[in-house]
Amino acid sequence: RSLVARVEALRLPELAPPALALAALHALGTPEAQLDAARARGSVVPDDDLAAVALDALATRPDAPVEGRPVEEPLRWRILARRGDPSAAAAIVGELRRAAGEIRGGRGLSAVHAARALRLVEAAPALLAIARTGPERELRRQSIEALGDVGGVTGEELGALVDDPVARGPALSAIARLRALGALPAVRRCLATDDPGDRRAAEAALVALLGGRAREAGAIETATGTTPAL
Repeated sequence: RSLVARVEALRLPELAPPALALAALHALGTPEAQLDAARARGSVVPDDDLAAVALDALATRPDAPVEGRPVEEPLRWRILARRGDPSAAAAIVGELRRAAGEIRGGRGLSAVHAARALRLVEAAPALLAIARTGPERELRRQSIEALGDVGGVTGEELGALVDDPVARGPALSAIARLRALGALPAVRRCLATDDPGDRRAAEAALVALLGGRAREAGAIETATGTTPAL
């Protein structure tokens, strides 16, 4: 833990660049320190760089307890995902199904990120169920982001999510990454939303779907503020 504390201190911009902290954890961190970093930061900020380095380091080690300490199941899912090992796919999908109807906290978030990293297409129905009606706001958003990498959903299903302000941003991002043409009508609707961030996301999605034709046809909002239809 003392190493983790020192690494955390190094992350302060006035002391050293974050890259130094990452190098320190990777090169000097004991398995116990790496486990602590993955737990403490990964459960709160799953994509945090420090947690990612710790997970990568742990992924190179066998599945046995780390220095006598058991690795809890959600963290093991994420370690396996860093290895590209789908052996826990059934457990991950099962957790996602539960998270669609009840608050699961860090377990649900770990399952979403593991499914995303492994590109588990079989997890798509559960991810979509969370995205639609899941009880946890952030988990809904993360599930939609995951669908943008996992796939396994139709453009129409993604397009139906943009009418919900909570889901709109990540849904537009997923539509763009999947080139989900079935969502084109929904993307066009978002060009007129009041939120400037959502409008920019809709413009980016439209370009991803139509390429240069989007601007050539004037589908993206013009300088006069109009949004002609294609």
